[in-house]
Amino acid sequence: MIIKYLLDEHIPLVYRTQMLRSYPQLQVWVIGDPNAPPKGTPDPDILCWCEESGRSSFRR
Repeated sequence: MIIKYLLDEHIPLVYRTQMLRSYPQLQVWVIGDPNAPPKGTPDPDILCWCEESGRSSFRR
């Protein structure tokens, strides 16, 4: 099973880098990435997107 995460746009990108360095099998997107919700998307819409696409979300 592949674990998928979506990081909030306010989380520094170094978190994604470190997550993937430690666990390269993860799939990690950040708000604003291609195929992820655009920056400024309201939180309820992000949570719906995560549920529909099978991702967990990290928020600050």
